[in-house]
Amino acid sequence: MNHNKNVVVFTLVTTFILFFYSALTAKYQFNVLGLNNISILSDIVSSKKDSTSNSPIVAGENLPTVSMSATPETKGPPPVFGDKANGKYVLPKTIIRFSTDTSSPSLPALMQKLIALKQGKKQKIRIGWFGDSMIEGDLLSQTFRKKIQQFFGGRYGVGFIAANSVVANFRSTATHKWKGDWKDENFKTKDLSAPLFLSGHTYFTANGEIDLKDVSFKDTNQSLQKSLICGSVAGGQISVTVNGQQKQYHAGKMINRILLDSSYSHEIEVKVNDNRVPVYGLSMEPEEGVVVDNFSFRGITGLELGKLDSAFLNSLEAENNYDLVILEYGANLMFRPDDVDYSWYQKHIIPVVKKLQKAMPHTEFLIISTADRAFMYDNTWKSAKGIENLVKIQAELACTNEAAFYNMYTSMGGEGTIVKWADTIPALANKDYIHPNFKGAEILGTMLYDAFIKDFYKACRLGGKGVSN
Repeated sequence: MNHNKNVVVFTLVTTFILFFYSALTAKYQFNVLGLNNISILSDIVSSKKDSTSNSPIVAGENLPTVSMSATPETKGPPPVFGDKANGKYVLPKTIIRFSTDTSSPSLPALMQKLIALKQGKKQKIRIGWFGDSMIEGDLLSQTFRKKIQQFFGGRYGVGFIAANSVVANFRSTATHKWKGDWKDENFKTKDLSAPLFLSGHTYFTANGEIDLKDVSFKDTNQSLQKSLICGSVAGGQISVTVNGQQKQYHAGKMINRILLDSSYSHEIEVKVNDNRVPVYGLSMEPEEGVVVDNFSFRGITGLELGKLDSAFLNSLEAENNYDLVILEYGANLMFRPDDVDYSWYQKHIIPVVKKLQKAMPHTEFLIISTADRAFMYDNTWKSAKGIENLVKIQAELACTNEAAFYNMYTSMGGEGTIVKWADTIPALANKDYIHPNFKGAEILGTMLYDAFIKDFYKACRLGGKGVSN
């Protein structure tokens, strides 16, 4: 029997189906099984040939977690700002706070600590960066982290790594492997056994092993503090095997940061054989300087942060205070091309931010707007119709909650940028017209770092002394 004929038939049928689906999605903008609109001729009809992307993200991966009934079908007017916000929020490459003028720092408490660090004070400053797949695999944050650590003392460390990760193979700042059976409870788990960590995950294991290596820097003369982050257990005592040696530790608090090793080694092997222990992950950080933790969770909108336990956050505030929390969401809110009204999101996200601020009173907050993303309109890729309205909603969220704001959309170039980035050579974004690739993410991370340094020098001019480049 000649099987080659079967291959030919299969190829022809598959090609016909793809052509048919591509034509329908281009004309009607419908969505089936969570698949984004596709065009198998996109690389042919594009004015420029696309280069191979290094990014781990693929089209169709950021599925919305909000029910369709929660989003109104009707179009609505853009949000109205008060006088202090009008026009100010569109400033590119600038961190702003609506309650202060542009000559003053927008993150005054953080900047004062950074000034002290630059002047030689031995302290640790923590930044938690929350987001969706835009920062997955340490994208954006790895560039920002490296630059800010270098500027403020040259002390490096990748920070927090969850026990397991769906993007471990794509992360370039850490080599991360695990073995054994792990139970994962997360934002999408209905009934939780223990409070979720900031990553949105809690893990349990009776035979689990984590092998972690920090490859974010090469200096072997710098020691690294390697800590296990976990919850509490009855009796408060846990047994952990560290680099082949079994040790006993106390874990009686709601959240425990257990120092396992502080040598010059960049690697650690940890085994946990107690399924009572809520395991969150490991942290590899310098003894002093700036720590930037990446808390990405694919496919969420930020509303899920409301599931974090207030008592847990209070415990975190007391034991491991974050000086700054960055909130970067938006791509998963724009899952329908004709949506322009995001007032429903504004209504629900304000209490979430207020909850975080109340539980973390010594933490400053920075809200980053959505980046550009595109849909196909009239057979042409264009920025989402509602994107500017969403950016305004996010700016008003910062204004309402007295948080700082950074406009990622205007900073990267505004309307049409993601299409240019995806179609240019070399490409800066993927052909899903949502996610930047590694090159694009490096640009965005550098932009934010530059905005931070601009805010830093504003603080220096208002009282910081003895600070040099």
